Amino acid sequence: LLSFAAPDLSDTVEGTAPGQVSLSAMREVYRVQTISQQTALVGLLAPDANSSPLLVEGNRWLGWQGLNAVLLPLQPAPGEFAAEALDAFWPVAPLSGVIKDPGTLAKVIDALSVLLNIDSGASPDA
Repeated sequence: LLSFAAPDLSDTVEGTAPGQVSLSAMREVYRVQTISQQTALVGLLAPDANSSPLLVEGNRWLGWQGLNAVLLPLQPAPGEFAAEALDAFWPVAPLSGVIKDPGTLAKVIDALSVLLNIDSGASPDA
């Protein structure tokens, strides 16, 4: 697991590479211990996807719903077009869908519900 995640050293020490995810984020945000070949991967495509609270809240909602799906950040590099980011990511992990710059948690939940073909119930106001 530590091949893909940075150890949780302190609040001031970041991962060993830009964008590297901490071990606690792998467990708490992405629920890595539950991911299997059947897990639906959904991309969150936004300029701030790596740090967006929508990523954390969307994954929390997926876990709360008991869904075998995970929301992954797709943040284009500076000067990169969104299509280029998707093209680069797709061979690594084929996605079940992409949510483009949703803006609110309610929009994330609505999009996840459509992509995963589920009834989301009442969407929270965000």
